[in-house]
Amino acid sequence: MCFYYPEGKDIPLFENVQPDLHVATILLRADGGSKDQTMRVKIFVHRGKFFSIEFPKRPERYMQLHHMQTDKLQVAAVETHM
Repeated sequence: MCFYYPEGKDIPLFENVQPDLHVATILLRADGGSKDQTMRVKIFVHRGKFFSIEFPKRPERYMQLHHMQTDKLQVAAVETHM
């Protein structure tokens, strides 16, 4: 999932403005789920702007395979890389 910003807007930037930085990994777990019912999601910043959220597979398919429900997902952990 990529995010775009309107041109001409004064948007605050993250301090590090290098291209394509993997800044964090979010671990999502279904409420009450086991460790095998988790999904790792990568967060990227590009040139100082929040740019994308990357999933390991199509989220719907991944959750279906691991018996996860969207409305039960919670953030289990956040790993920062910067």
